[in-house]
Amino acid sequence: MHPYNVYTNDACLDCYVTSVGRHRCPKGNKNSLFLLDKTVIHYIESGKGIFTMNGKTYQLQAGDAFYIPLRVRGDYCADDQDPWNYTWIYFQRNSGDRFFEDLGLSPENPIYTTKEPQRLTEMFRALHDMEKNKYLAVSDIFNTLSAMVETNKNPVPQRRKSGDEFIAACESFIQLYSGRKVTVSDLCAHVKIDRTYLYRLFQSHLGMGPHEYIARTKLEIAQKLLLESPLSIAEIGQMTGFDDPFTFSKQFKKYYGLSPRNYAKERKNHEPI
Repeated sequence: MHPYNVYTNDACLDCYVTSVGRHRCPKGNKNSLFLLDKTVIHYIESGKGIFTMNGKTYQLQAGDAFYIPLRVRGDYCADDQDPWNYTWIYFQRNSGDRFFEDLGLSPENPIYTTKEPQRLTEMFRALHDMEKNKYLAVSDIFNTLSAMVETNKNPVPQRRKSGDEFIAACESFIQLYSGRKVTVSDLCAHVKIDRTYLYRLFQSHLGMGPHEYIARTKLEIAQKLLLESPLSIAEIGQMTGFDDPFTFSKQFKKYYGLSPRNYAKERKNHEPI
């Protein structure tokens, strides 16, 4: 990808936008993303193309957008006759989760459609006016995000109950700090509840304790990295907070039944040609 009209923003708080850019795609242009520390949404200003994620393929056009979450591969290709032009917005790690939730987006439903494509497209195009000062540029980004929520055609799930929100906050924290050793005490401090209540929430919502969930989440992240990233086994172990390759391999084998090396080899041998 060779974007232009790019600027960054380090003034955001809960919704941390790191960069915005535009790509005018040639016919049949193909791209693939697997993000380790960012999430991204692409809004299609004109043209059309195909987006594929989690085994599902979507035909998209102007007024649609597609979302690629953390550590999930997304493949996208411009149409051969009417290639799309899009603006992309990157968010730091999980900081855009609440925004994506307000759009009804998730790994299972990564497609957004607006009820007012002309209005929204004009707002996205205005983001690339580089003569604006940086404060106006930041304001325009968030006005555009607000307009996406306002004109959203997706059904949005009902607001979570308080217990679900505690669990979601813990999940985001584990994802955010997957590269370090996360403890139950860390989770309690993050969501500001005591250990007994946290255990009760995890058992009632997930059927397991927080310690088991932390280990499982890190191993599931490692499994995705093992199959979809070019990183070595040692690098994956470090990125998911394991002290040494031996401990990582031992825990991985306990959960998946095979060592990381043998697991990757077996899965790749069964990939369709």
